[in-house]
Amino acid sequence: MAILSGEAVKEKEQAISLAQLMEASWRRLSAVARAGSGFQQQVVTRVLEDPARWRKWEAEHNGLMSGIAAHREVTPQLTAMRSTALGLIHRKALFEFLRANQGLNQQRRQLMALFHARRRTSEALLLEHTAYLECACSHMCSTHVGAHLMTDGTFQEPIEYYETQYTEYFQSFCRCALAGPGDQSLAAEGALLPYHRYDLKQQRQAIL
Repeated sequence: MAILSGEAVKEKEQAISLAQLMEASWRRLSAVARAGSGFQQQVVTRVLEDPARWRKWEAEHNGLMSGIAAHREVTPQLTAMRSTALGLIHRKALFEFLRANQGLNQQRRQLMALFHARRRTSEALLLEHTAYLECACSHMCSTHVGAHLMTDGTFQEPIEYYETQYTEYFQSFCRCALAGPGDQSLAAEGALLPYHRYDLKQQRQAIL
């Protein structure tokens, strides 16, 4: 798994402005809406076709990109974009677990109580669905902009690999959290979680 450093970017290249980051993001969403995978199209269309949801996503994404554009040198911008992409992977993981395990109707309340202790289950589910749509769109944009506008190879194999590993870890964490006190079937899986967390930490450090 090769990770390209910011030094791979030519020194003559300049930092990218907020306007460039937002324009590239809009173009990415438009391209996905026209020719993305079926599920990607569904996610993007739900944002694009709802004016209120679109305005909210645009404001949230503008905030993310503003943090990146605030750096006026290429290497810090690359690090900030990588950090943003990793954060979006983390934020959308809970809804992805729910989507992959739709049969856990009775355990949703327990899971929502774990992550949203002060919210009703229905409110927490709606919050997670909204957050997922926004984070999924921003993740599509961030990885595309990082790979194609910033020409940083880290946004291809390394971050894709990290997302796969983090998804596996998070789903394992949720399965263990939902297991009953007398359930020994997931004991071995739970015992491996600290090692998975350590490995992910090492991967994040290498990426950043």
